[in-house]
Amino acid sequence: MTRLETLTTALAACGLPATPDAAGHRLSAVLATAVADFRLLVWLDPEDGDVLFLVPGWLRVDPTVCAPEVRARLAELLLTLNWDLALGGFELDPTDGEVRFRLACPWVDGHLGPASVRRCVAATRWACEHAWRACQSVLWGGAEVSAARAVWAQGA
Repeated sequence: MTRLETLTTALAACGLPATPDAAGHRLSAVLATAVADFRLLVWLDPEDGDVLFLVPGWLRVDPTVCAPEVRARLAELLLTLNWDLALGGFELDPTDGEVRFRLACPWVDGHLGPASVRRCVAATRWACEHAWRACQSVLWGGAEVSAARAVWAQGA
């Protein structure tokens, strides 16, 4: 069984039917959470063999619309949330305001078992779901970082 087939099977076991891309390096699935459905990309890095779980466009903060001080609070919040995460982290692209979640997992000894994939999917789902409310409190509720962290802590 190829790595892509192994990942496809493991994702299906997690309830995530995935579709491969034409190159055979990336799978796409829908990650359902209590707050929204997100696109999950699972990438096979052909160079180092790592598996990357990526939620692109998890949140978009248009820099032409969102005030700089709000974007700064969001960036600070994401940084502090990353400190709390055992796996993965949020990234903010300052040029276009895209926030993504990224988790890298090594393909150890030529094997990445279903249990490891399940943990990566669960960690990704948990982070995306729980950080959503905290980030929304900053963007739409005008919350300071300390108040948004309290929202995060309630869900943790």
